[in-house]
Amino acid sequence: MKKIISLFLILIIFLVGCSSIAPKTITWIDADGSVLGTSALTYGEVPYFDLPLDTVAWDYTNWSPEIQPVTKNAIYTANRTPKTSYFVGNVFQIVVFNLGNIPINTGSGFVFNDLGWFITNNHVMEDGYFAQAIFDIPDVEKGESYTKFDIERASYRHEDKDVFIGRITDYYLIKDNYYQDFTFTTDYEISDKTYSVGYPNSSINLQINAGVVESDLSSIYDKVYSGITYIGSSSYIAPGSSGGVLLNQNLNVLGMTTIGITDDDGEFLLGGAIEAFNYINLISNVKNSDLLNYALFLHPDEKEFIGYYIEAMEDEDAVRQEFGDYARYTYTWEEEGTNNTEEDYSNNSSFQIDSDMWIEFEETYYWETGDRKEISFYGYYSVTEKLKNFTYEFKYTWEDGKYYTLTSDNINYSSNIGLTLNQYTTTKSYGYVISTSNIEYAKENFNSIYEWLTEDMARFE
Repeated sequence: MKKIISLFLILIIFLVGCSSIAPKTITWIDADGSVLGTSALTYGEVPYFDLPLDTVAWDYTNWSPEIQPVTKNAIYTANRTPKTSYFVGNVFQIVVFNLGNIPINTGSGFVFNDLGWFITNNHVMEDGYFAQAIFDIPDVEKGESYTKFDIERASYRHEDKDVFIGRITDYYLIKDNYYQDFTFTTDYEISDKTYSVGYPNSSINLQINAGVVESDLSSIYDKVYSGITYIGSSSYIAPGSSGGVLLNQNLNVLGMTTIGITDDDGEFLLGGAIEAFNYINLISNVKNSDLLNYALFLHPDEKEFIGYYIEAMEDEDAVRQEFGDYARYTYTWEEEGTNNTEEDYSNNSSFQIDSDMWIEFEETYYWETGDRKEISFYGYYSVTEKLKNFTYEFKYTWEDGKYYTLTSDNINYSSNIGLTLNQYTTTKSYGYVISTSNIEYAKENFNSIYEWLTEDMARFE
C-alpha cells in the first residue's frame, strides 16, 4: 500500500513539473485588434516582441499590460498615441475679432477638404466681423512658430444646430505638406476609445486628449438644440475646444467637440460632441458659389457702416485708438484760403468713426477779421435710422464777441432748406437778434455736411 501511494505522489509531482515547463502562448495584438504574432515560451521566461514601427499618424509607446515573466498564456496589446503633427494641417485655432479688430473669442476648427473648407461651431463665430485661422505649423518666411490665415469667407450657419461652415482662401499654401483626408463615421459604442483634438483653454499649441465614449448626451440637450445628437466622452475639452474634433481609435471623425460639463468646483466631467451624422450632408455638398464675405454674412444689415469703417481701417492717414472693446479711427486736416470777399481764412476739421457705430464730424473756420464758425455733427449710426439720431450743433461768433447758436437732436434733412431741421433750439449773446438769414445759414451748413456724409457712405450700399 505504501508503495502504491509513493508512486502516486511521484506521478503527481511529475505532472505538476511537466505543466510548469510546458510552453505558454503569448499573443501580441495591435491597438486596432489585429494579431501581430505569437510566441511560445516556457515558465519564467520574459516575453519579447518588437513594437510596431511608428507611422505618420501614430507613435507606439509600450505593451499593455506591463510585460511579466511567463506564468500562463497571455495577451499583450500595443499602446499607441496619435501624433500631433498628423493633425496640424486640419485642426486649427480660430480667433474671432469684433469690428474694431479686437479679439473677443477663441475656438477650434476642422478643415475637411483640401480646398480649405472648414467646419466649426456657430457659437464660436456668431459675433465676429473678422477671424483668423492659426495652424500649429511654423511659418519659416515670417519667423513665426505658427501659420496664420485670415478667414474671409463663410457659406453656412445654423444657430440651433450650432454649425458654421466657411473656407480659408489661402489654405493652398500648406495643403500639399499638411492636409490629411479624414473619414467621418456614425458608428460607436460605449467604452470605445476616443481622442479630442483642438485648442482647449485657448492653448497656443494643438492638444490631443484620450478618453472613452461614456454616454449619449442627446436627451440632455434636445430641448435646446432640436434634433441634434451628441456623444458624451471623457476626452478632455474646455473653452477653446469648441469646433474641434472627436475621433475614434482609428482616427475617424465621430463628432465636433462642443460642450464641456464640469462639477461644482469647475472640474471637467464629460465632453459633448455633435455627432458627425448631423452635418455629413452639409460638408458633402459645399459649393464655392455659396461663399460670402464673413462680416457681411453675419451682419448683412450693417453693410454700409462696415464698408465705411473698413475703409478707414485700411487708410494710412487715419489714426487708430483702442478703448476696451471698441476702436476709433480719426482723420484730421487743415486748410487755408481766401473766400469770395477776399478774406483769408483757415479751417481745422476732424472726422471720427468708432467700431461701435459712433460717428463725429467737427469743423472750425477762422477768418482774419476774427469771426469764427464752429460745427459739430455726431451720434450713433443706425442701420434703420441711419443719421436721424444724430445731433447738429452750430455756433457763429463775431470779432466783437457776439454769437448765436443752433442745436438740433431731431434730424430732419430736406433739400428744401426751409424744411430742414424744423425742430431746433437757439441761443445768442446779450443784445443780439437772430435773423432769418442766420438760421438759413446754419441750416445750409447742416445740409452740406449731411449730404456729404450720406453720399460718401452710400458707396458701400
